[in-house]
Amino acid sequence: MTAELAAIVAASVGEDEILKVCAVAGSGKSTALREYAAARPCTPCLYLTFNKPAQADQEAKFAAAGLAHVRVATLDALAYEATRWLHGGCVSPLLLVRTDACAGSGDILDSFACVLDELSKSAC
Repeated sequence: MTAELAAIVAASVGEDEILKVCAVAGSGKSTALREYAAARPCTPCLYLTFNKPAQADQEAKFAAAGLAHVRVATLDALAYEATRWLHGGCVSPLLLVRTDACAGSGDILDSFACVLDELSKSAC
């Protein structure tokens, strides 16, 4: 293991802190994060992937390593959960928000409010 990856495994992360690892594909990020999680069996961990196949692959690897305290999820799933208050679990795969209807003052808060209004009109 490289010194950089060993530093990830040895990192001390506080309760309100996030450990983010940015490196190129094949550099050992996933292996280092499995080692990190193995060293902290009582610490819940979240491993985010970009797509479902990567999620399934990592779920199998974390399970094989006996790391049940690691949740593997896609970024989309995390966003879905974070916005459940908005859509109530009713999201169309073809949802389209008319941003042209939100053109106006240029104020970001007004635009955001308009987008939320448009979303609220979508029926499932």
